[in-house]
Amino acid sequence: MTLLGTRSLLGLLAFALGPQAQAWGGRGHHLICAVATRLVQEPKLADFLASRGDLMGHVCNIPDIHWKSREDWRKVGDPTHYLNPENVGLPIAKLPLSYPAFALLTNSRTQTVNGHSAGSLWWRADQFVRIATSEALKARESTPPSTRPEEQSDTLPYNSGVFQMMVHMGLLGHFVGDASMPFHNHSDYDGKEAGHAGIHAYYEESSVSAQPLSFAAEVETKAKELRRKQNYKVGTTVERMRKISERAVAEREAALKSDPLSAAGRPADEQGAKAFRALILRQMADSAAQLAQFWDDAYVAGGKPDLSKYRSYRYPFTPDFVAPDYLDPTNQPSPGPSPALPPTAPTPTTKGP
Repeated sequence: MTLLGTRSLLGLLAFALGPQAQAWGGRGHHLICAVATRLVQEPKLADFLASRGDLMGHVCNIPDIHWKSREDWRKVGDPTHYLNPENVGLPIAKLPLSYPAFALLTNSRTQTVNGHSAGSLWWRADQFVRIATSEALKARESTPPSTRPEEQSDTLPYNSGVFQMMVHMGLLGHFVGDASMPFHNHSDYDGKEAGHAGIHAYYEESSVSAQPLSFAAEVETKAKELRRKQNYKVGTTVERMRKISERAVAEREAALKSDPLSAAGRPADEQGAKAFRALILRQMADSAAQLAQFWDDAYVAGGKPDLSKYRSYRYPFTPDFVAPDYLDPTNQPSPGPSPALPPTAPTPTTKGP
C-alpha cells in the first residue's frame, strides 16, 4: 500500500470510530497534554510532570481508544466529547452553564433533544477537575511511604492518591482538547451541510498527522504566548471551557474557507496541513494553555501535596471508563473497577447566562 493510501485508510478508520467523538486524533491529543506538562506554573507539580509528558499524552488518548472498546461505554461516553448548540436552539454563548439547567433543554439521560445529539462536553471536563482535586487532597492528607517496599505499593493512600490525581488530570486533558476543535462545537460536525463533507477527519487527523515534528515546539511557543495575552484563570471550569469553545467555533468558517476541497476531492494530507496550519496551531495551543491552568488549579485546591515522595512505576495503560456523574444514574453503564467517584448530584457552581 502506498503512503498516501495508508494515510487515507487511517483517516477512514478515524471516521468509522465515530467522527464527532474524535478530536485532534492520536497525535493531536497526545501533543496537547505533553505540551501542557511544560506549561504548569506550580513548582512541585511542574517537577512531577517534567518527566511524564509521554505518560500524560497516552492517558489523554484513552477516551478515544480504550473507552471505545465497549458499546455501553460508548453509548453514554461519546456524547461527552462535544456540544451541538444548534440542536438545543441556542448559540453556544447562550447555553446554560449549569448542567441541571442545560438538562431542562435536553433528555438528561441520553444527552439528546428531539432525537438529535446535544452532548455535554463542558460538564465532562468539570467532572475530571473535581476528581483530580479530590485525589490530590487524598495524597495531601496521607503519609508518604518511608521504606523502599512501600514505595511500590499501589494500595497505600499516598501512592493511590498521587496516581489517581495524575490519571484524572490526563483524562481531563482529552476533553479540554476536544473543546478547541471547531467541529466539536457545531451540529454540522462533518461539514456536510456547508458543502464540505469529510472535513472532520481531514482537519483533525490527517492534517495534524502531516505536520512536521517541529510542530510540537510551535504549539508550546504559541501556548506560552497565549498565556501572556489572556487570563486562563478567570471563571469556573465550565465558564473557561465555554470560552475555548467560543473561540474555536468562531474559527469554523475560516476552517471551511481554508479547506482545499475541489471537484477532484481533497489533496494529499500535506496540503491540508499547510492550509489549516495557523488555525490548528492556535486551537491546540489554546487547549494546552488552559489545561495547564486547570492542572495548577486542581493541585492547589487539593492542598498542594508533596509529590516528590512518589516512586511508583505503575503505568495507566488502560484506565477503566469513568461514568459521567452529572447524568441520570439509572442510565449509567457498569464501569468495572473504575477509579471514578460514586455518582452524586453535582452542586451547581454557576448560573445560566
